[in-house]
Amino acid sequence: MLAAAVLLILLQAQPAALPSPQDTLAYLNQAIDWYRQLAVEEGIATETADVRFFNDSRQAAKQILQLAFDFARAEAKLLSAKGAPAATGDISASTEAQALMQATASTDAEVRDSKTEMEGLKRKLETAQGKDRKELQATIEELQSEINLAETRAETFHGILQFVGEGGPGGLTAQIDELQKSIPELEAEASKTPGAQTNAPISVPTVVQANRSQPSGILDLVTSLLALRRKVHTLDQTIELTDALGTTSLKFREPLLNNLKAAAQRGEELAKAADTSDAAQLAQEKRDLDALTVTFKQLSTLVVPLGRQTILFDSYKRNLARWRDTAQSEYSDELRSLTVRVSALGLALAVVFVLAEIWRKATFRYVKDIRRRHQFLLLRRIVLWCAIGNNDRVWPGDRDRLTGNLRRFDHGGNRRRAAECHSGRCRLFLSCR
Repeated sequence: MLAAAVLLILLQAQPAALPSPQDTLAYLNQAIDWYRQLAVEEGIATETADVRFFNDSRQAAKQILQLAFDFARAEAKLLSAKGAPAATGDISASTEAQALMQATASTDAEVRDSKTEMEGLKRKLETAQGKDRKELQATIEELQSEINLAETRAETFHGILQFVGEGGPGGLTAQIDELQKSIPELEAEASKTPGAQTNAPISVPTVVQANRSQPSGILDLVTSLLALRRKVHTLDQTIELTDALGTTSLKFREPLLNNLKAAAQRGEELAKAADTSDAAQLAQEKRDLDALTVTFKQLSTLVVPLGRQTILFDSYKRNLARWRDTAQSEYSDELRSLTVRVSALGLALAVVFVLAEIWRKATFRYVKDIRRRHQFLLLRRIVLWCAIGNNDRVWPGDRDRLTGNLRRFDHGGNRRRAAECHSGRCRLFLSCR
């Protein structure tokens, strides 16, 4: 029983283990920065498969951000009820708020003591007679007046604390509202029916993207590989940011879960002790159970959004992992295709240049006439460029780029040459189409 009493004291000392307003605002800012990473994800969604992954990610991300605001608002409500100072950073204001909290707590204690005394006097009044009954009646009336005054003071203090903690300028709730206004999607949802925001699925616009054409040339493949490399890097960064936000959420969730477990364990102990308790002990245990119920409800309003976030974080990261694996697979396939094409191109060029060199050496060796040798060398050059420019099977997408020089060569009159024989009786025209 002593251990249970100590546990109860600890629970009443720190019933909610709430994060500070500064930590909550930092968490909201981190969640907003993480959500804005979606703009980068949208930029890399260039294919139909990417768009499907992105739409799933955006749906989960919006729900995660909404749950972060739900957690922050629940905490602001609890802090307001407890009279915690707002996250303004003003030392003097914080000191005044603490003094006001102490006065409020003192007034609440006075009201509780007076009501306890009132219950004792009423029990005595039931058995009192004559002069004693009149004295007790007068005492009860005077004590009731004191209770009324104390309750009025307590209500005034609580109203001021609620303004300081929630409705005052720079209060936590006001800052949460300002942060939510920076997210147009959430602001549009907030303007709808308040009760349907958390439970109903959040609708998001769907991005539609046509299929990307497959790269047909070496330069297109290089460009596609760079884009895929950037896509994989962006997804890795998003996964890291998601892990960081999930760690912060878990840091808030763990102490709250520990308090919930302690409250549940304490409730079980009180339920077992009720079997062997007398009337006075049962009354005390009832008050303890009522206090535990309030504590449990308060903690649940904080734990439930964080618990849902944990599930959505796992789903979001699995979707990103599948997206990254798909992009990595495409990168490997296109890198393999580029390697094959470059190898085939190198081999084809090597064969062409080897044959051209054999042609050149054969011309110098077997053709003795200078004019005829010039004609064979010119024909060799034309055939060489035609072989390179018309190699459709190796690099169809790059043929037009590299045969541009060949067209300019044709416009200059160098692909079409006339060779006249010594007597002027014949004329040779060489052309290549």
